[in-house]
Amino acid sequence: MMIGGICESPLAIESLIAWYDSLQKGDILLREVIDLDATYNNGPDEDNNRPKPKTKADDEKKAAEAKKKKEAGEDTAADGDSTEDEPDEENVSLAAMEEELKPQVFEVIGKIKNGNEPDAATNKKYLKLKDEMVKLMDEVMLHNARIEQLVGALYKINRELVTLEGKLLRMAVDCKVKRESFLDEYYGNELDPDWLKRVRKI
Repeated sequence: MMIGGICESPLAIESLIAWYDSLQKGDILLREVIDLDATYNNGPDEDNNRPKPKTKADDEKKAAEAKKKKEAGEDTAADGDSTEDEPDEENVSLAAMEEELKPQVFEVIGKIKNGNEPDAATNKKYLKLKDEMVKLMDEVMLHNARIEQLVGALYKINRELVTLEGKLLRMAVDCKVKRESFLDEYYGNELDPDWLKRVRKI
């Protein structure tokens, strides 16, 4: 529902396109836009056997196991489990994940960026188009910081709109328009470009 709400906002789409352009220019890293672990592990079923991303917890666990063996007097080198940094075939670095995910992310965001403004007939298919966009967004899971950034920006815009609506209502009341009459005519018609012309005739 949250992603669906974000997809309905022009501000969110503009931000997504701006991030896409910055990624292509190399101004920001992919890990700053999407959740690498979630996106990497949410790939197609055929990729489920690929190496899992290496995390800090993995390194700490490996170090703890090596320390435990050393205290027990075991020869870790003989077991082929040296404490020295060695290539780990079961893990993959963040940089490697970024390189693997870039084509997928660029393709998905590119589809969103190149979407055309729908005509009147296409607007009837709005819900279907929205569902398609949500599915695309699910393929590249945004980083929590980016989601919070978008939500914060939307909250700010909402507060500004509420403030302006309050001013509009007070202006109407000052001009001898009944509060109830104004609200009846206003709510549900907020996006009507001809609203002002219509209410003038009432």
